[in-house]
Amino acid sequence: MSNYYKIDLSLTDSQVYKLAHAIHYRTPVSLKIDMNKEGHDIPILLTTRQINTINSKLNKGIGFLLKLSKTQVSKMKIGGFLPAIAAALPAIGSWLLANVAPAIATGAVGALAGAATNAIIDKAKGNGLYPIGVRGPSY
Repeated sequence: MSNYYKIDLSLTDSQVYKLAHAIHYRTPVSLKIDMNKEGHDIPILLTTRQINTINSKLNKGIGFLLKLSKTQVSKMKIGGFLPAIAAALPAIGSWLLANVAPAIATGAVGALAGAATNAIIDKAKGNGLYPIGVRGPSY
């Protein structure tokens, strides 16, 4: 069994969201840590080996891929890390609005445009509903 040490890492909004998702569902997660990006200081349980890797990458000034196992993530849920992540949720909400909402809106506009186009084509073909007593065009 590995010993875990609580270390604060600076995570971006999307990384906090990804970590919160992994903690909630108790799944492994990989986070690409870039030393030049600022974010939220989130406590993470790390092994000695992971801490040594982080220190060596910090000294070189390069980013790295941090892999957290299912066991690590499960320990983080038990250890009460969710409150720290919950503190960053307002920022995550703004990230979702900035990145996800436009895609949803674009899809909705596309769907409306498609429906309008279909209605125009149906009208031109003579397909559609007519009031009682009025017949559509005959071909």
